Amino acid sequence: NFPAGATANDSIAHTAGHQDDPLVIVGNGKESSAGVITHSDAFTIANAGYSSAYDNLPYGGQTRMGSTYADNTIESWGNIKAADTIPTDDIGILLVKDSSGVYTIQLSVTNPDLSPHIFANGHASITASIKSGGSVGFVPGFITVSDLDITTPPASPTQPIFKVATYNLLGNLSNTYGFQFHVVAR
Repeated sequence: NFPAGATANDSIAHTAGHQDDPLVIVGNGKESSAGVITHSDAFTIANAGYSSAYDNLPYGGQTRMGSTYADNTIESWGNIKAADTIPTDDIGILLVKDSSGVYTIQLSVTNPDLSPHIFANGHASITASIKSGGSVGFVPGFITVSDLDITTPPASPTQPIFKVATYNLLGNLSNTYGFQFHVVAR
């Protein structure tokens, strides 16, 4: 595993330059004659303590309870306050823009090797929940979510966007509601 970049000196394993180095690699991978390692059905634990799975479930594939695949983990989530563009808690978000109740959210997700993740257009499950409150008290509203989009600027295959729209009970767009979301994608 050392050719993959594992840190042999554990006194520097926690430093910024070595946190993403593999501590343990499990699975079957291969190294090319050029020294490039290709992971296949591999699972890696990094010095920083996070783990990465490299295999995707096949479409329509059967899952196993408690199993982790590269395409069944939360890639991004956020907690957005009413009329705000700065998430109070988030992972995997590059940008949030508010246009009077229509929020554009741009993702920022890398592969386990830190290369930009290439998303497939529309291949995501995005769940959003509206929070009651804001300037209207505890009056509930409703929320809609678009598909994951890799084609409309500022989206790209490596930094896709999706839109969240929040409405009041009259069906009018309103940015007086906060919301939470999470994204599971390929």
